[in-house]
Amino acid sequence: MLKKMIHKGCGVIAGFLAIVGFFQFAACYRTESGKKKDIVGTYKLVRRTYGQDSSGQAIDLIARDGIVEYLIFGEDGKGFRVYGDKNEELSCSELRVTFEEDEENPGLYNFITYKIDPAVDGRRLGYYASEKMLNFGTPALSSGCIKLEASSTAYKKVSDDCTLGYVSAETSKTFEYVPYEFVNLLSATAFRDTMYGIDPETGEFTSTDNGYIYFVVQFNPKKSTADVYYSLKSDKQKAEKKDIPFTFKYSEEDNNQSIIIEAGEFKFRAFLRGDLYMLIEKDGTTYDVATDGYPQDDLNAYFDERITAFEQTETNENA
Repeated sequence: MLKKMIHKGCGVIAGFLAIVGFFQFAACYRTESGKKKDIVGTYKLVRRTYGQDSSGQAIDLIARDGIVEYLIFGEDGKGFRVYGDKNEELSCSELRVTFEEDEENPGLYNFITYKIDPAVDGRRLGYYASEKMLNFGTPALSSGCIKLEASSTAYKKVSDDCTLGYVSAETSKTFEYVPYEFVNLLSATAFRDTMYGIDPETGEFTSTDNGYIYFVVQFNPKKSTADVYYSLKSDKQKAEKKDIPFTFKYSEEDNNQSIIIEAGEFKFRAFLRGDLYMLIEKDGTTYDVATDGYPQDDLNAYFDERITAFEQTETNENA
């Protein structure tokens, strides 16, 4: 009986995965290759449909949901997405775009893929040169209890501008945005007591105490500033430094999968997918300090709790 249940369950899962896989590969594009310099610029969403209404007409999501969307691409692989609808205020995200060369026409491009989050797969769009359109669609698909509606999306090129200038003029709005590298940067983070590193002389793994009772950093990505709160075990005093300007550079150690952030005397490694470490130099060794959880709603209570706990530990050790 159990074997039959397992076999049946596996069959259902396999069937579902097969349907999803087919749906992904069945995506429809209209393509006509073009030069990269002609592709870059500002595009406006002009069609987005999904399914059909009772009369058999494709449902216009732009009209139904009040969608306004622009995509902006530059030759340097950077750009922006501006989006808003009835429930979401118009806002801007920085993106990264890759141009896919047409195998049959070297030097020309027929697809682009853009990402607004390093941790999420990008969206692929076909390019149709003569109409200056980007497009994507999916067919209707039904199998058993799985039903997927047909969809269609198209963007029309409205400007050669590769900045936010055209969209700002059209919407009468100035946009702030979180830089692409900081999309998954933890806004407020505490760090653990123990730090780990590799001894440069022996090559052996080593660990030691980081010297802090607590250390909390709060990043403001839009302003590229950080607030730091800490207490050293050597003096047990509360300290804070606010609005510290920070800079960053990509780390070559992991093929640009992380960035090194420097905020005054403090240094951090932030992985684009979300993990964050504090970096501390001590006796020629670079140590990583991993993040830890803490109650963000009352920082002062957290600070007092950590100092009290440390003082109690000192008292017990000296008793």
